[in-house]
Amino acid sequence: MSNNSVSTIFLDCRDDLNKLRLLDLRYNKIRRLQHHDIMFTSPNAPRLFPVKNTVDRILHPRLNNNDPPSAPSPPLIVDLRGNLIRSVDIRSNKVKKIFLDRNGTIPEGIYGHATILLDDNPFSCDCSMLNFLRIVQRDVAPVSTPQFLTGQIWIMPARIEVGNLSCWEPKSIRGSLISEPETWIHHILPLISLCSL
Repeated sequence: MSNNSVSTIFLDCRDDLNKLRLLDLRYNKIRRLQHHDIMFTSPNAPRLFPVKNTVDRILHPRLNNNDPPSAPSPPLIVDLRGNLIRSVDIRSNKVKKIFLDRNGTIPEGIYGHATILLDDNPFSCDCSMLNFLRIVQRDVAPVSTPQFLTGQIWIMPARIEVGNLSCWEPKSIRGSLISEPETWIHHILPLISLCSL
C-alpha cells in the first residue's frame, strides 16, 4: 500500500487483521494522526458477537480478568515514513502517567504489539505537539476508552519510533531533529513554557 494516495489508517488494519505483521503505508498522503490511529486491538482480544440481535456480548474466559492474554501477540510494524504527517493529536484526557519500575524501566503491559515508524514527515513543532512529545519521551502513554473506563487492556497504544523525524515548522528550526537535545533546549522547552500560559 506504499506509494499511493492513502490518507487514512482504516479501522480494519488496527482491529481485524490479526495476522498482519507489516502495514507498509510509506509515501502516502496521511497528514495527521489522532488518538485512535495509534491504538491497536490485541490479536488475542475477545471478539464481540450479537446475541438475539439486541445486545453485544463478549464471550471469553478472561472477561473479568484485567491481566493481559497469556500468549504474547506477534509484533506489528506500521510504517508511516515519508508521509505528510504534521501532527499527532492526543488530548490530555487520553493519556496516563507512566511510573517506572524499581529498575527505572517501563513496566510490561503499557504498550501493545504495534510499533509506528514516523521518520521523514514534515512535523509542526508547535503547542499541539506537547502530548505527543510526552509520549515520545515515555512520560505518558495513550490510554484507550475501555482501559480508562473499565481497566480492560485489549486495546493498547503502539510504541512510536520517531527516528529522524524533524521540525518542518516554524521555519527558524526547520530540519531540527525532535530527538536531538539541541532542539529540546532551544525550542521545545521554551515552547512548553509558552504553551502553558
